Amino acid sequence: SHENLSLQFRKHSITRVYQLLVWGKIRPSKGKIETLITRSSKNRQMMTVSNSKGKKAITNYQTIELFENKNIPTLSLLECKLETGRTHQIRVHFQHIKHPLFNDFEYGGDKILKGTTFTKYKQFVENCVGGDINKLLGNLYANFGKSLRLSKKTEMFAFASEI
Repeated sequence: SHENLSLQFRKHSITRVYQLLVWGKIRPSKGKIETLITRSSKNRQMMTVSNSKGKKAITNYQTIELFENKNIPTLSLLECKLETGRTHQIRVHFQHIKHPLFNDFEYGGDKILKGTTFTKYKQFVENCVGGDINKLLGNLYANFGKSLRLSKKTEMFAFASEI
């Protein structure tokens, strides 16, 4: 029931594991991001990392798969386990380490990393798959016998892995 699930979240007895696609090659490939997260002073709907104020946020991550190809920018499929559950925590943490989540327009995931031949995100998606992001994800993951697609619930950055 909803009450039982809410209680588990409050008591931190539930393990929160997420899979996500980020721009670039994460180094080290396994690690922990530990920061303070607070509301952005520029946009109150967004969150940001702070050195002096905010709530402690801890994200553990591990690279599952690396998608490297000379024709497209590098993408990394990660698994994250949260020790805390702050608003936009995963999005803020990966933006902070310069590896924003793929397709996350609010936190920089629609920008292509420097050094690529594409200057705009839309141009990248158009050139790869005619604008169909789910087709791009399918092409990236097709050789591994799995499919990767955008979640219908939160199209900006959440991904569902199917076996």
